[in-house]
Amino acid sequence: LYYKKGAERRNIACLDELGDIYAEGREGVAANPSKAAEYYRAGNVHGEGCPGTRMAIVPKLLKLYSAGIGLPQDTDLAIKYMEGLKECPGTALLARLYLAKGERTDDPEKAKQYYEKAVATLERRDPNDAEAIYLLSRLTAEGTGVAQNKSAADALLSEAVDKGSLAAKFEVERPTIRSGATPPDEATLKRVRDAATAGSPQAQFELASLLIEGVGMEKNAARAFALLKSSAKSGNLEASYALGKAYASGSLGRKNPEKALGLLEAAAARSHVGAALEAARIYQRGLAGAPDPDKAIKLFTQAAAGGEGEAHLAFEGAAHLALAKIFSAGRIATPDPSLAAQHYLDAAKLGDKDARIAVLKFFFTNNSAERRGAAQPGTIAFEIQRSAEKELIFECAKEYAGTELPATSYYLGTCYAEGIGVEKNP
Repeated sequence: LYYKKGAERRNIACLDELGDIYAEGREGVAANPSKAAEYYRAGNVHGEGCPGTRMAIVPKLLKLYSAGIGLPQDTDLAIKYMEGLKECPGTALLARLYLAKGERTDDPEKAKQYYEKAVATLERRDPNDAEAIYLLSRLTAEGTGVAQNKSAADALLSEAVDKGSLAAKFEVERPTIRSGATPPDEATLKRVRDAATAGSPQAQFELASLLIEGVGMEKNAARAFALLKSSAKSGNLEASYALGKAYASGSLGRKNPEKALGLLEAAAARSHVGAALEAARIYQRGLAGAPDPDKAIKLFTQAAAGGEGEAHLAFEGAAHLALAKIFSAGRIATPDPSLAAQHYLDAAKLGDKDARIAVLKFFFTNNSAERRGAAQPGTIAFEIQRSAEKELIFECAKEYAGTELPATSYYLGTCYAEGIGVEKNP
C-alpha cells in the first residue's frame, strides 16, 4: 500500500519497487511480468526522484521487452514506447523495430531513413551490448543504412564474439549440428534455438532445416518458412537457395515461381551451384514466364562448371546430364552429338546414375565385339565409343550389375569377356 501511494505521486523508487514485486512475485503478490513492465515504464518515463534509479530500471524493462512482455505488438506504438525511454542507450531491440518498419514500406526513401535510424541507434549502444554490436556488424556487412564495409563488419563481428554474443559465436564457429541421420542432442538444439533467436542467419537456416525434416523436433513448415526468409534476407546463401526451392515447389505452402527465380538467380550470381541448376530448370520449363533456352543453357553451363568441395558434385552431374539431353534432342539448341557425348561422360564421371546408364547403353549399342565401334559417325554412340575411358565403362557396369536395371549384367559380363577396363577373364 505504501509503494502504491508513492507510485501515485510518481515516486520513482516506489514505481521501481512495485515493478520488482510483480516481476519476482513477492510480498504475497503473484508474479505478473506485464504489470511489472507497466510500473517500470511509468518509473522510467514519468518517475520523479533519483536519476540513478531511472538508469537501474532500464535494463529490467528492456529484459521484459526483449521477451515480448509489455511491448505493444503494433510496430509504430512499440517504437514510440522505446523512443520514450529515458537514460536508455541504443539497443538492438529498437534497431530491429526500425528495420521492420523499413522492410514494410514501399517507399525507398522512407525505408532508407528507417535503416539509417537503426544504424544510428546501434551506434549509441552500451559498449558491452553484444547483440547490438552483432546487429551493427550485419548491417555494415550488408550495406544497410550505412556504407558497406567488410573489414569494419569483420571487426564488429569479432568484438561481438568477445562480448559474448550467441549469434556472433554461431556465425564464426559454424558448428556441426548433426552427423548423418543422427539427430542433434538437446544441448545442441538449445544452442541453435538461442542463436537463431539472437539473430544468427546461419542458426536460423539450421533450425529451419531441422523443422522441415522434423529432426529432433516436430515438423513446422510455417516456422521453417519464416526462419528461411529471415536468414535469406540477411544474406545466408544456403537459406536463399532453400527458400528459392521452397517457392518453386510450394513445399512450405507458398508457391511463387517468380520469387523463386529471383532468389535462385541471386544465389547463382554468388556462385551457388545448386541455385544455378534450379534457376536453369525454371527457365527451361517456362515456370516463371516464357521459356528462355539461352538463359537455361547459360545457367546449366555455370552449374556444370561446379564449385569448391564435394557437396557440389551431385549438382554438377545433374547439370551435365541436362546439357547432354539438350544437345541430344535439339529442341532448344542445335543438336551436337560430340558435345552431348562429352556432357554424358562428364556426368557419368561425377556419379550421376542416369548418365552412367546412358553411357553404358551408348557404348554397347552394337551387340558384338566385331561390330562395336562401328556406330554411325556423327552420333552420340559413335562419340562415346570413340572417347570413353574403358575404366569408366567397367566401373559403371560393375556398379549396376545385378540390379533391376536391364542389361547391366550383360554389360559387366562383356567387360570381363573382352577386357574392357579390366583384365580379360572369360
